[in-house]
Amino acid sequence: MDMAKQNDYLQPLLDLMNKRMDSLEDKIDTNTETTNKILDQARYTNGRVTQAEKDIKVLQGKKGKKLNIPTSILYLIALAAVIALIIVAKLLGVELGEILS
Repeated sequence: MDMAKQNDYLQPLLDLMNKRMDSLEDKIDTNTETTNKILDQARYTNGRVTQAEKDIKVLQGKKGKKLNIPTSILYLIALAAVIALIIVAKLLGVELGEILS
């Protein structure tokens, strides 16, 4: 087989391979772009989560003020609040039904 015939035979194969390589490169570029977008979003989200975790630790480290009220006084306050709510409900004409039975 002489060189001219061999080139005529191989050229369509080379063209097809080049076309497929271009298509593959386009797909890889698109995939790389998508991967980079996802990576940027993950970094952003991770930063926000990390900040939220720091904020939670700060809040957990803070201690609330404890009320030094005797339990009997708290029960009296709760009872007074319930009585006041019942009186307001009666004045407003709210039907309490079985709650007071």
